Parts: sequence; structure tokens; C-alpha cells
Amino acid sequence: MLSDPGSAGVLAARVAALELLLAASQAEAAAANARADQLAGMVEDLLKVVTELEARNNKDSRNSSRPPSKDGLGKRPRVDGKRPGGGRKPGGQPGHEGHRLECREPDEIVLVGPLACDGCGGDLQHLDLEALAAAGARVASRGCQLGCV
Repeated sequence: MLSDPGSAGVLAARVAALELLLAASQAEAAAANARADQLAGMVEDLLKVVTELEARNNKDSRNSSRPPSKDGLGKRPRVDGKRPGGGRKPGGQPGHEGHRLECREPDEIVLVGPLACDGCGGDLQHLDLEALAAAGARVASRGCQLGCV
């Protein structure tokens, strides 16, 4: 069946073409493998960088020598495992009678201030303190007769 010389030449040509295709495929595979090795190396380097950055980001004033002022705004809530929570909200509890300081009227009101105008040296006129006290005022203002103050 293969004794025909024409068919041997055709077969040889096909084998040569297949060998060229095989060599080209092997070259492409070698290039792809080299690129895959290069990318794998880059991935390893990037993983090291990510690990280092995560470790740096996870440091705060509790687990490193960083000052508390460098903790930033995203501080973790403080966890104190020594004391269990009481289950109550902070502040006065329902049903508790509150205690407050009383606000008493003063026994005597003493006003201390300048006796003479800084601008002209004239006497300062004092407002009627009794009228102001009756009106509920606490501060008496003073004015110069010449209108300097």
C-alpha cells in the first residue's frame, strides 16, 4: 500500500509540515511557560507587599510603639474582659429620684469696676441697682456722662 513512490513523497512532506507545527507549538509553549513563571514571581512579590502592608495597618498603640494620637479615627472599641457588663445603660436608671443642687439667691451683690472713665477721666454714672435687681438683672452697666464708654 505504501510502496507507491508518490505517496511516500506526500507523506514525507506532511511529516515535515507536522514537525514544523510541532516546533512552533513547542516554542509557543516555552514562551507561555516563561511568561507564567514571570507572572508567578510577580504574584509572590505582590503577596509579600500586601502582607507587609496589612501587618503595618493592623498596628496601633496597643500592639506597637505607636502613640495613641496616631491611631486615627477608626479606633477599635475598647474591650475590657475583666468586668462583665451590667446590661444597663449609663446614666440615671428608670425610677431613680434625681438630686440636683439648689440655685439660691446671693446674700449680697458687690459690683467691682472702674470709678473713672478711661477715656476722659470723668466720673462714671452708676445705674440704679435696686431697679435692676427688681427687674431681675444681674449685671449693671456703667456709662460715662460724656458718652466715652
